[in-house]
Amino acid sequence: MKRLASLLLALTLGSASLLGQADLDCLPARGTPGTFVYDYADILSPEDEAEFNQTVRALNDTTPNSIVVVTHPDFCGEEPFEFAVGVGEKWGVGDAQFDNGIVLALSPKTSDRKGQVFIAVGYGLEGAIPDVTANRIIDLEMIPEFKVGGPDAYAWGIRNALAVLGPMASGEI
Repeated sequence: MKRLASLLLALTLGSASLLGQADLDCLPARGTPGTFVYDYADILSPEDEAEFNQTVRALNDTTPNSIVVVTHPDFCGEEPFEFAVGVGEKWGVGDAQFDNGIVLALSPKTSDRKGQVFIAVGYGLEGAIPDVTANRIIDLEMIPEFKVGGPDAYAWGIRNALAVLGPMASGEI
């Protein structure tokens, strides 16, 4: 019996380290206070960044929930889920007690690889924005804009997503 308990403990500890959070060393240790859009992929105009920061700041002024948008050329080599959740945990998006943050992560399409997008929703907001809803926002609000193409396609996709996520996160829907 002791041997079985020791084996289970070793497996549990081993799987915890295997499933550990991504380090995301390619990102700063923390986000900048008052900034909610981080365009590391350089796909947004300064005007779009300012607009999105203002949109999310307005949400933060009316609710304790928070949204962060991060574009990155390659998600630091991580899968979209790991990158988005890692950003949320590394930067403390939302309130730690309520786990009420949202990270919209986007890696643009290049000639070498396909684009990727993921919306990570903290457990505190999953009642309002379950995974199926986050995926629908990607499929119905973002990807159609990306397929249109052009210099503003990513901005329009993000704008559409924020237009849906904001009210949902603030409890208006």
